[in-house]
Amino acid sequence: MRSGNASGTAIWQCDLALECGVETGTVLIESILLDNVSGNRDHLVLHELSPEPSPLNPAPSLAVPVYLTGYRASGKTSVAKRLGEQLGVPVIDLDAEIVSSAKASIAEIFSQSGEAGFRDLETEQLRRFAERVSGREPRAIIVSLGGGAILREVNRAVIAKSGPCVWLDADTATIIGRLRKDSASSHQRPGLTDLPLEQEVENLLATRRPLYQQVSQLRIDTSDLSIEEICRQIVDWLGQNHCD
Repeated sequence: MRSGNASGTAIWQCDLALECGVETGTVLIESILLDNVSGNRDHLVLHELSPEPSPLNPAPSLAVPVYLTGYRASGKTSVAKRLGEQLGVPVIDLDAEIVSSAKASIAEIFSQSGEAGFRDLETEQLRRFAERVSGREPRAIIVSLGGGAILREVNRAVIAKSGPCVWLDADTATIIGRLRKDSASSHQRPGLTDLPLEQEVENLLATRRPLYQQVSQLRIDTSDLSIEEICRQIVDWLGQNHCD
C-alpha cells in the first residue's frame, strides 16, 4: 500500500494514480480528498490489488465515470471494488469521502448536523467530484453512492449529466436480512426514523425505488447473485454501451 499527501487538484491526483499503475488494474484508489477542506491538505490513498487473473477478464476499456446506486446492503461497496479491480480504474465511495472531509463518522454528522446537514455535504462532494471527471474528456472511474444520494433532484441531475448509473436492487426481505447480519452498519449509519428496522426499510424503499429507477439505466436484482455474477452483468452492459 502506498499513501501520501498531495497539494494538487483532484485531476492531478487522478493522473498520479494512473502513473502509479491504475490503468493495469494493480492499484485501487480508496480515498481522495477532492479539494482542500478547512485548510487541510489533499491526500490520496492507493491499495495494491491481487495480481491474479480474474475470471471476468478480458475487460473492455471503460470510457466514462460509472455510478452505482441502491439501498444499504445492496452490494454497492463490494461490487464497486471488484469492478475497479476488473476494469483497472479508480473507485470512489461517496460516503467515505464525506467522512474524510468532515473528519467525523456518518453517525456523528447526523448527531451534530442532522440528516439535512449530511445531505448538504453529500451534494457538495458529488458536485465537486463530478466536475472533475466529466466534461469533454470523461475520466473512467467507479463511484459508489450512498443509499440516499438520489433523494435530491440536484444530485440526480449531476449523476445524469456526468455518467451512466447502475441500480443494485434486492428484495426487501433480503435487504433486511443483510442489515441484521451487518452489526457494524447500525453503528456507522444511524436509522433515519424511529421505526423498527423492517418498517423503516419498507417505507424508505417505497420512497426511493422510483428515484433509483429514474436515475439509472440498468437495474440488477442482487438478491441471489454473487459479486462475480453482478460484476459480469455490469461489465457486459458497459461493453455494449459505454466502453471503447
